[in-house]
Amino acid sequence: MTEKKRLSQIPCWTCALVLVALNLFGHPDRTLAAEQLPVWLKDLPQIQLPPQPKKAHAVVLWDESTVTVDAEGKITTSITWAVRVLSREGRGHARASVAYSTDTDKVKDLKAWLIRPSGEIKRYGKEQTIDIAAVANDVYNESRSRIIDAGDDVEPGATFGYQALLEDQGAFSQFPWFFQGAIPTRISQFNLRLPAGWKAESVTFNHANVEPKVSGNQYSWELRDLPFIEDEPSRPSLLSLVPRLAVSIFPPSGAKAGTLRSFPGWSDVSQWLTELGHGQDASNSAITAKVKELTS
Repeated sequence: MTEKKRLSQIPCWTCALVLVALNLFGHPDRTLAAEQLPVWLKDLPQIQLPPQPKKAHAVVLWDESTVTVDAEGKITTSITWAVRVLSREGRGHARASVAYSTDTDKVKDLKAWLIRPSGEIKRYGKEQTIDIAAVANDVYNESRSRIIDAGDDVEPGATFGYQALLEDQGAFSQFPWFFQGAIPTRISQFNLRLPAGWKAESVTFNHANVEPKVSGNQYSWELRDLPFIEDEPSRPSLLSLVPRLAVSIFPPSGAKAGTLRSFPGWSDVSQWLTELGHGQDASNSAITAKVKELTS
């Protein structure tokens, strides 16, 4: 009996049961993929957005960064971000990008998901991640980026989201936070977790002062429903237009925090730079001998 005849003999009621099961429970592969979505991303594809300007080709649904500082000054940053692509012109926004420095940082995790309007889910991991230099015109540069680009897979109405984990052993104790880029942003949040006895101070630019919600040693700054910023001839840079924060942290007086340095004022910055440069111009016998060799 041919395969075609064998299939034709399956009772109609069996086919009906299969169809009912698929309607009730979804396709097995799709259900499995949905279970693999992180909690923060699961409901974002169902959010109804208000009408957007014609030139706004995408909307950021969720933009959150949580910075955790331990008593030794090690910094861990967790990033969650999601965008709704509204048109073909907005496909370039379906992109995960994590900047890091090779001498002080480590990208511990980067993964992303694309949820199509049909509900189909595509997951991105290490195999789809590329690592590139932050600038292309240097012989050597410690600034790099890890990137997942889903632009070729996305379609209007799709939701793209990613999460990343970054460890930092850097020297600076101030964190910048841009609440948005040029496209509309629904929710933007910066969170900070500090050891006991530490404190944080923030300055807001291009917006009325944003006061943090404080619970113990945890701080949270949030803005919602930020509008589209149109690109116009001779428009000021986004640095001068979008709401942003500078958050400085300070350990208890006299406490050491690894390589992390606090700068309460410009005199502290000057002292730090002086320490970095002190003795760097001093000569020694090896340098003197090499100079004589090269100039003889």
